[in-house]
Amino acid sequence: MRGRQVLIETLLAHGVERIFGNPGTTESPLLDSLADYPQLEYIVHLHEGVAVGAANFYAQASGKTAFVNLHVAPGLGNAIGMIYSAWKNSTPMVVTAGQQDTRMRLADPVLGHDLVAMAAPVTKWSVQVERADELGPILKRAFKIAREAPAGPVFVALPIDVLEQETAVPAGRPGTAFTQTRPDPHGIAAMTQLLLAAVSPAIVAGDDVARAGANQTLVRLALRLGAAVWFEGLRGRNSFPTDHACARGTLAFDARGVAKQLADNDLVLMVGGPFFEAVWYAPGSPFGAGTRVLQIEEAPSRLAYNFALDAGMLAAPGPALVELDAAVANGATRDFSAAAAGRLAAMRVTKQAEVAAQRTRVEKAWARTPTRLLLNALRSVPELVWASLLLIAAGLGPFAGSLALAAHTAGVLGRLFAEAIENAPAGPGAALRAQGARTGQVFLYATLPQVLPQLMCYTLYRWENNIRAAAVLGVVG
Repeated sequence: MRGRQVLIETLLAHGVERIFGNPGTTESPLLDSLADYPQLEYIVHLHEGVAVGAANFYAQASGKTAFVNLHVAPGLGNAIGMIYSAWKNSTPMVVTAGQQDTRMRLADPVLGHDLVAMAAPVTKWSVQVERADELGPILKRAFKIAREAPAGPVFVALPIDVLEQETAVPAGRPGTAFTQTRPDPHGIAAMTQLLLAAVSPAIVAGDDVARAGANQTLVRLALRLGAAVWFEGLRGRNSFPTDHACARGTLAFDARGVAKQLADNDLVLMVGGPFFEAVWYAPGSPFGAGTRVLQIEEAPSRLAYNFALDAGMLAAPGPALVELDAAVANGATRDFSAAAAGRLAAMRVTKQAEVAAQRTRVEKAWARTPTRLLLNALRSVPELVWASLLLIAAGLGPFAGSLALAAHTAGVLGRLFAEAIENAPAGPGAALRAQGARTGQVFLYATLPQVLPQLMCYTLYRWENNIRAAAVLGVVG
């Protein structure tokens, strides 16, 4: 059996139905073999980043491990950004790239490079197959590592000569492993005791809650505790219904902002995620002094990674939340349940006020429609037409031409300025709002510095354009 046959047989054994890729010459052994395996579909993309992005969302939607096939160093380089995205999104994915013939290694062949070193910073494991006998075992291990918590991309370099080598080592086949970790009874008891003693608990829900299908269990626990539920700033899934009374929204992108949002909580339970992924530096802790911190995490590397915990438990989020909810239900006193109901009632009032405020903002947004229509009308009419119309009103002379250019320029710049401001990154503004900044301060210190160079470019462009269009002045004058 040749290496390329081992490759495809291993893919089929691991349930792969689709290959996402952008192939080249080094991938020709794989492409030549596809005719013998009609059950395997190769989806060709025009750019490697698109291939990895499609594989990322395929894996998230299907729950399967995605398989990607790229072409040597440039192809892998084009895909690095999207591999990083899959890594941060905990997407199970095996990424391969064809490599030049290993016998040419010392000759520095065209498009050749150290692919393992290129992929290592954004993958869980990066390796090159050196001989066909390694192909089956390495691919089997790659699929295993890709699915282990926290899931993520794995890279395997496939030299073209290895795919053509003969081997007696068969395709790698997955074993039957039951890896879901059950919660420790002592951990459940410790967390329950702390939760029942809390006056104002909060929960931060990570993506793993949704991956485990534990959304409704988290809803029951939040209702039982009367706890506010927050999301991390960067997330790929909704682990809690955003229209629920307990849903408080997205946490800030800096420690000080998070601390402000959690200032009223004396206990924070973090479930299933890399807490916290900051964008902006701010000194201090995201938790207030005296706040109890709890964490449920399936991956040992994430548990107590950034913060000292009052109780941390290594367990799959689904079973852990079920047992924790049952323990809280059994241990809750009448006074605790009454206090939880009071917190829930207060959050319902807050949610209603937020919904009303959002409706008001939407109504204000509708008020922009006439302005947009006016700007569209101003810029859609050519300068010569404006000049002809204004000639009747203002008479001969440069004044009518100047008004024509001003009207058209107002429409064009108004539209360009509006789009620049609307498309400005929201992160800096969100960080300032988290610190209590007012709307004017947010615009002055966050939005304007980002868009000012673009606004100046648009203004200079229109100035130059108006000079070239000064023939209007000549016609009217």
